[in-house]
Amino acid sequence: MKNISVQIQEAANALHLGNHSEADRLCRQILAKDPKNLIANQILGTLLLQKGVFEESVSCFDKVLKIDDKQVKVWSNRSLALSGLKKFKEAHDSVDRAITLDNQFAESWYNKATIYIKQEQLQKAIENLDRFIQLKPEHHLAIFLKSDLLRKLEKFDLAILACKRVVELKPDYMNALINLGQLLSDQEQYEEALIYLKRALEIEPKFPAIYNNIGVTLERMGKFLDAHHYFSKAIALNPKFT
Repeated sequence: MKNISVQIQEAANALHLGNHSEADRLCRQILAKDPKNLIANQILGTLLLQKGVFEESVSCFDKVLKIDDKQVKVWSNRSLALSGLKKFKEAHDSVDRAITLDNQFAESWYNKATIYIKQEQLQKAIENLDRFIQLKPEHHLAIFLKSDLLRKLEKFDLAILACKRVVELKPDYMNALINLGQLLSDQEQYEEALIYLKRALEIEPKFPAIYNNIGVTLERMGKFLDAHHYFSKAIALNPKFT
């Protein structure tokens, strides 16, 4: 029979590879023999968090913290499980504990931002994303999320700047190219909008929404014949754009 340390490594590998059923099986097998095993409870708690089984996830994390309350990542992940249960005050308390223990652990700032997003407190979410981005300045997905939040707050100039930063970091990131083109078009910066939208089209030439967005931009410019061409392309790919 394999010893527990080997099983723990196998469970961690299974979680990393997305093999949830195997990770779950191994963790429960370990915990049947050693209910207080810190690593197995942490792995299982993380797995259950990813699966959306929030109550049991919190329970696993609590077992870890009862033995070792200095586990920064556990406090941080626990906050997400509590947020999933809409226990927002407890979620903030948990992530704040993680930040108090180590304010350089970037994921805690990101997690705190996501809690604020669920509470629809977008400005506070942006402030915490900024702390995350200070620690991970090239994390394009966080910057892209910030851009989207700024757009929702109608801070369009700042949203454009953030989206341009994403494109600097990831020139072929299509979602950023599309959003940037749309933002620029909405702000009547049509020529620049077309640059980004056509770049997106080069990456994904069969994506109807891009043709539609180019058509809208050209229509706003008064180039109705060119706009019709792109609208026709969008409809050919997806009739819902009729």
